[in-house]
Amino acid sequence: MTAVRYPWALEEFKRQNFDIIVEEGRKELHAQRAKIAGDAGLLKLADITLRAAFMLRDVAAAEELLSIVGGLSPLAHFAAGMQFYIDQHRDAWFHLANTSPYRPDYHGYWSLGLNSVVRSQDWPVYSQSNQFGSRRRVYGYDGVVTGGKDYAVVFSCDRGYFKRFFEGCIAGLRRTCANFVAYFYVVEPDDECKAMMRQYQADDVAFLIEDKPERVGDKSYFASARFFAAADTIERTALPVLVLDIDIAVQDDLSALCYPSSIGLKRSAFSEKIACRFMSGLVLPWHLIVANAMYVPANATGRMFLDLVCRYIGHIYDRSTDERLWWIDQNALFFAYCASNADGFEKLGERRLEKSIKFPKMFQNKDRALSP
Repeated sequence: MTAVRYPWALEEFKRQNFDIIVEEGRKELHAQRAKIAGDAGLLKLADITLRAAFMLRDVAAAEELLSIVGGLSPLAHFAAGMQFYIDQHRDAWFHLANTSPYRPDYHGYWSLGLNSVVRSQDWPVYSQSNQFGSRRRVYGYDGVVTGGKDYAVVFSCDRGYFKRFFEGCIAGLRRTCANFVAYFYVVEPDDECKAMMRQYQADDVAFLIEDKPERVGDKSYFASARFFAAADTIERTALPVLVLDIDIAVQDDLSALCYPSSIGLKRSAFSEKIACRFMSGLVLPWHLIVANAMYVPANATGRMFLDLVCRYIGHIYDRSTDERLWWIDQNALFFAYCASNADGFEKLGERRLEKSIKFPKMFQNKDRALSP
């Protein structure tokens, strides 16, 4: 075979031929070891080869690759991921401190989270004074919610996503769920959006409106705003919250996601722990906790966690201008989790989640996937 390069590996990655990438990429990286640090193409090949080893959960292959490239700053996030995996957090933070920002000539899309990662374990201290997180949030509140609800469901989006997915989302909630209230945080809604809000106004839905966004045109902010909305909702209602993507299809009663399987459908029995989607095996930090579905109880544990998540997001936004901050929300969840008591968390069951919610796949046409 001729010299192995990233374009070939990417095509194999799309076919999920991770073992072939690891086998051939490892050979090439061994052969070109002395040139990797100064060759963007080899760095990008190393990036996708390590990602393939992580996808395979092949610890031995990942360790071998890291022995070659793990000390290079464009690839140190993989070394950090390995250390987090074996619960060596001190070493993980050492590698994160050495990690350089995302560059498209060095990295594939899975490494985009580099631009929204903190480099110091002391970030909770530094974030206390961030301007983004400490400012009073500027939004209008549209909707009056009566009592008697068991839980809240929180979403956030820009006006484009609101027009595309709101009607299907609220229809699914109303068809399958009872005793809920849905909060939709909408950034810069136009007149058409506001007309839809008036049309669907009822005691089971309310809207948080941000007319002057703190991050203009930033897609990562549209998604991240739901965690500010979740914290606000708990304070307003004292209800536990489900934090979800708006581009979903609700298929079954969502209250099933709010309590352990051994307990019946009673509000008093809703879980007192935060329930997250934890990925298993080798992952980069921003892949461990998936942000598209989470349960947060209305107790001190839930409030403290959401406070950390919001402070993390604000900490990054305060220090960024034009960077691509994709996966900022999942970074925030992971590092807030690291700064919290792990006993306050549990795994959100995948079987129950799949029964309740349909999520479009990453490269799937969302409108087609969610159509009835």
